[in-house]
Amino acid sequence: ELAQALAAALHAAAVITTATDAHGKFSVDAWAARNDCAISDMALAKAFSAAILERDLPLMSAFSIASALPGGIFEAASGKLGVYIGCDTKSPFEQTLRLIPRKLRVGVGCRRGICEEAVVSAFRQVFADHALDLRAAAGVYSIDLKKDEPGLLAACRTLRLPAQFYSAQALAAVPGSFSDSGFVASVTGVGCVCERAAMLGAERLLVPKTICGGVTVAVAIEHWEVDFG
Repeated sequence: ELAQALAAALHAAAVITTATDAHGKFSVDAWAARNDCAISDMALAKAFSAAILERDLPLMSAFSIASALPGGIFEAASGKLGVYIGCDTKSPFEQTLRLIPRKLRVGVGCRRGICEEAVVSAFRQVFADHALDLRAAAGVYSIDLKKDEPGLLAACRTLRLPAQFYSAQALAAVPGSFSDSGFVASVTGVGCVCERAAMLGAERLLVPKTICGGVTVAVAIEHWEVDFG
């Protein structure tokens, strides 16, 4: 992509040396990088890139596909070696290369003084219980009362997730039906922090308010479509 951009700027022709690009085949690593997707297994990605030069391979997506498929790919729900695009841990193929879009919003509430380990454990437990890949998390979202909570911030650093905090007014304005609590409202000014924070900017709530020790977690998914253009 850099070579193509430089070539366009210089009014020159780019020479593509990647085998999949040169043969007009789906370049799994380039597409993943362009679309901010984690790759489940780099060794399997290399095997996939080698195999696609020899034969067409199946693809399955949890998201709608908004464009024509690239060369070397056809849609299917089973096969020996294939690629799956989704935020969950589904493995429809005997060898499944998963491309994991970072489209999950992790809403969180916690008691004052919560430790880093409790937050990390809660996130991992909720994702495991719902067969979601933690690498699909776009970030952690909460109320601004928690913006200086050391354990929460440390957990975000450990998991390499950005944190964003909202006012009670912004959370109260999120449309929908939530697991509101009178006690939480009396403390924070809004009845349910985690679900509302997760849904602010998301399309659908995947995991409702879940209590893990002193941490409440909710997970929502943003709208996204697969585009191979």
